[in-house]
Amino acid sequence: MEPVKSNNRMRTNRRPALQFRCSGFFGRWIRRQHPRPAAVGELSVGIEPMRVTDKNSARRYIRDNITSYLLVSAEGTGARHITTSLVEMRKGGKQHIHSHATEQCYFILEGSGEMTVGDETMEVSAGMSIFIPSNEPHGLVNTTEGILRYLSAGSPPFGKADEVRLWPLPPHSEVLPWHKMPTNRLHRTPGSRPG
Repeated sequence: MEPVKSNNRMRTNRRPALQFRCSGFFGRWIRRQHPRPAAVGELSVGIEPMRVTDKNSARRYIRDNITSYLLVSAEGTGARHITTSLVEMRKGGKQHIHSHATEQCYFILEGSGEMTVGDETMEVSAGMSIFIPSNEPHGLVNTTEGILRYLSAGSPPFGKADEVRLWPLPPHSEVLPWHKMPTNRLHRTPGSRPG
């Protein structure tokens, strides 16, 4: 780190390696020059407080025996670099092959299914993590009698407008009939025309 000249004195932007207690004027001056970092549970200036959500307070979509809860998002929590969702697929649930610019990771929490990424298809089950590159066609089918549950994390985030369009149901809302669901322009089936 380069030294910075200030008030005819040379100083660095680093904290001193050795910390000691000082009182009086000198102690106050040192603490102003080198404030201590926030402890766990404390807030620093410019850092927003922790945001806690659960699936009952999240936007969602329901279709094809799938319920997706938007947990961390620009629209819901103010997230700027990630989108996460919890997805529950009932028996026969099918996430159709689609693609988008956001790269994703699925972590299978419960159940098993058949995952397709690009030209590869394989059986996935609880404890497995699947990376999906940006714009790579992908989809998942629940192949069990029970629920397939997974956590999805994506970056860059979809953004507020797309989040509201992709997860159209506000928290605690009734299910919209399929013909009243908004048109999905972000997720495209490979080979289909956009728009």
